[in-house]
Amino acid sequence: MAFVTFVFGFAAPASAEVVKKPYAVVTFTFDDAPRSVYTQAYPLLKAVGLPATIYLSTGFVEVYGYIKWTDIKELEANGWEIGAHTHTHADLTKLAPGDMVTEIAKSQQLFSEHGYRPVSFSAPYGEYGERELTELKRVYSSNRAAWGNGGINNYHNRDAYNLVSLGVTLETTLDEVQKQIKAIKKDGGWLILQFHQIDNGQNEPMAFSKESIFTTKIFPEILKIILKEEVPVRTVRDIIENP
Repeated sequence: MAFVTFVFGFAAPASAEVVKKPYAVVTFTFDDAPRSVYTQAYPLLKAVGLPATIYLSTGFVEVYGYIKWTDIKELEANGWEIGAHTHTHADLTKLAPGDMVTEIAKSQQLFSEHGYRPVSFSAPYGEYGERELTELKRVYSSNRAAWGNGGINNYHNRDAYNLVSLGVTLETTLDEVQKQIKAIKKDGGWLILQFHQIDNGQNEPMAFSKESIFTTKIFPEILKIILKEEVPVRTVRDIIENP
């Protein structure tokens, strides 16, 4: 006897597969931690209850134009993930083996002294190889690259130590970002957006000039698009640990 199931009042063969909508998700990531991330990006995300991952170079914390430890504490309390970005933002591939280990260890030490234990890492300049990954895997559960595939990762078959991202710079257009958001809605995928300095038109001390390639001026518009498209927003750690 053939069994059937009923979907919206119509009989369907028991063997019929349920078509699942491709899973799309976005992660906001911020590198280096200019203080504008706290003053200009964080309030917008907090207002709509969305988290982000921030990759800190610990040697920059408390430096003029950069984030403070008190800011970091507030970010974490509001769902943000605190990630690592070395101590001095050094290109790990150009360091001697011992210096590379020290660069990572110094960052860990300062994080520990302030009560943090990051599990997500982003290699400065996007530069790393097998030597660096061997060391990073001892400490972190993921590594985010600086570019690749328009920032779209395969959600289920991702490489946690080679996570690609879409760098949003002064020259990035809304159309470019929206294209990638629509792509993951259609086919599924994990879009990682990479930001540095945020300029929403406020007059405040900044780590880079307003004309710097690393200054993003369309962050509010990008957030509106993601909200309109109703794409989930999660941190790197959340996705890695709860796929």
